[in-house]
Formats: sequence, C-alpha cells, structure tokens
Amino acid sequence: PKDMTYSRRIALSLMKTKTWYNPQLKEEQDKEKEDNNNNNNDADDDDHSKPPVLTSPLRESRTGGYIKLEKPSLEKSWGYFEHV
Repeated sequence: PKDMTYSRRIALSLMKTKTWYNPQLKEEQDKEKEDNNNNNNDADDDDHSKPPVLTSPLRESRTGGYIKLEKPSLEKSWGYFEHV
C-alpha cells in the first residue's frame, strides 16, 4: 500500500526471514522440522507412537466466559503503531 512507511516494509520483510527479529519464526520452523521427522518415523514406530497432545486456544475468564488466546503479532503491532 502507498500509505505504508518504509520502516514497516522493512519490518514485514524481516519478520518473514529473520529469527532474531521474529522469535515466533524459529518456533514455526522447529515445529515444521518436528512434523517432518514425525511423518518420516511414523512408518517405523507405529507400535510406539504417543497420543497427540490436544491444546485449546480457549481459556476460562474470571467472569466464567471464555477468552480466545492469540500470540502477539508484529504485523498488527506495526499497523497499530502507524495509525496512532
């Protein structure tokens, strides 16, 4: 977009390629590697496989309702910062 600053363009580029700028990127890469290793080992370890761990993105609030938890987003942060 034309209204996007050069700083934000640089930040968007960095967050997709550099783990020192976006630590969540490393977590995603590690998870992909683990998934690939698990897929390769599934044929060998059918008898010894562990059940999947199920986690819910919902947490109970103090008022009795549920809150959806989201990871912090650098993209949303930059968008907010530019429009403040």
